[in-house]
Amino acid sequence: MPLQQPGENCRPEIDAETSLDAEPPVDAEAPLMPNLRLLNIRTLLQQGIAHQSRLQFPDAVRAYEEVLRRSPDHFDALHMLGVVAIQTERYLAAVELIGRALEQRPGEAAAHNNLALALMRLGRIEEAVKSYEKVIAARPESVEAHSHYASAFAELGRLDEALESSSRAIALRPDAAPGYLSQALILRSMHRAEEALASCEKATALRPESAEAWDKRGAALRDLMRLDEALTCFGKAIELRPEFALAHMNAGMLHLLRGSFDQGWNSYDWRNKPGGPVAARTWLKPRWRGEEPLAGKRLLIWSEQGLGDTIQFSRYANVLRAKGATVILSVQQCLRALLSGLDAGIQVCSETDAPPEFDMHCPLLSLPLVLGTTEGTIPRAVPYLTADADRVRRWRDRIGCGGFRIGICWQGSKLPIDVGRSFPLNALDTISRTPGIRLISLQKGYGCEQLDSMPAGMRVEVLGEDFDAGLDAFLDTAAAIASMDLVITSDTAVAHLAGALGRPTWVALKHVPDWRWLLERDDSPWYPGHRLFRQKQRGAWDDVFRRMHEALR
Repeated sequence: MPLQQPGENCRPEIDAETSLDAEPPVDAEAPLMPNLRLLNIRTLLQQGIAHQSRLQFPDAVRAYEEVLRRSPDHFDALHMLGVVAIQTERYLAAVELIGRALEQRPGEAAAHNNLALALMRLGRIEEAVKSYEKVIAARPESVEAHSHYASAFAELGRLDEALESSSRAIALRPDAAPGYLSQALILRSMHRAEEALASCEKATALRPESAEAWDKRGAALRDLMRLDEALTCFGKAIELRPEFALAHMNAGMLHLLRGSFDQGWNSYDWRNKPGGPVAARTWLKPRWRGEEPLAGKRLLIWSEQGLGDTIQFSRYANVLRAKGATVILSVQQCLRALLSGLDAGIQVCSETDAPPEFDMHCPLLSLPLVLGTTEGTIPRAVPYLTADADRVRRWRDRIGCGGFRIGICWQGSKLPIDVGRSFPLNALDTISRTPGIRLISLQKGYGCEQLDSMPAGMRVEVLGEDFDAGLDAFLDTAAAIASMDLVITSDTAVAHLAGALGRPTWVALKHVPDWRWLLERDDSPWYPGHRLFRQKQRGAWDDVFRRMHEALR
């Protein structure tokens, strides 16, 4: 999944003022004059803004570029071209253009705000924070500035600072919905679901016409397992804004969680639509929607979300190959080597490289929709990945054969999508003390610091600094998993890798899990070797690991 999308109030500011040639304003409905060189700079800027406000971007760009032809460092023209770049989702270009504008006027708050928005969209959050600091210095009473500042802190996991900023926004304007929506997102990340819902309820009371407020309220209700009410809120958001892709996607994930695959896949497919939360890649060839015959065709399948998603849904490449397609699978560079273990006829390439020639394309997570996947038709040919035999021998020799070997992974990423999924390493303390049990860490990066603060007497083996130290992700992890008797993991990519390898795996799930794990069952239709241990109460891991310990004994 991607970063949290900015809210309704997080839009670029469109404004330009110049002291040159004080001409009367241009009528926003007037057509652009054909000969731009007859217009003075102020009129060109007004023409550009008029077209920009009507989303006529090529005409706006021509007007601003004519200004820059005459005055190459003109602040307003550079700034407004940067805003056009944001509106057309060209965020790198926006950063470059607005940065050039700020060289001319370093104190312009609107430009810093727009620069921060572009940086947020690029995931460059630390830089965005610095830009928002400049906005707040210039506009200390700006509710929007404090709300955006809070969102940036939340993305960095600095939740206390984020909550402080959102509270400041609310104090400045207690009758404004955006501050409550920002606060709700932060409270959800802090596992304070009831308070998050209360903030969303205030937002919908203040702005009942806000689709975003109803969508956020639905998400808060989902966190509380109030699923019928959540679905009603998502529906209200869609009623208010029929093209609201995020609300459609949220409704789709809730349907999938409940096992309603037909409704779920259709609504989930909104994620790639314009303005949707998952950026779609643009191709010149048509998208395959399941109707065109595949025999003799070259079909490009491209990854779009996280590593776990790519591992889970790469199984469909084998299905399409069996239907007669020549399959090209474009994936994250770090997974290329791992997924080369699919059917030998599948071409695996990096998403950063131009793929071989193809006839049609399809995003990876849309394949269940176009193939009409139901719970009964999920491809269950497991394993569909294999670990490299030489690596398996090497890691098996290093790990040894003694004891009952359990590979463990407890921590996911820092992204908001992972909130609540990870469990603390010390939750495995009792299991580690079971006679004959060996806990062997599969954890990499974030989360490994917990190894330094384990309870006295808790034992976890580590596999060394060279474990998966190269550019290719999971090659050593796959080989180590093949050497284990069992894997215990949180909802991370390791859960999907172990499942794809067909290894016995126990997954610890939060109270309201990700949609793919469904509800109220201890097995998974996606991975026959999985056993699911669910929280019975939100945030309560002790009971989960007590049940695991009993199952091990």
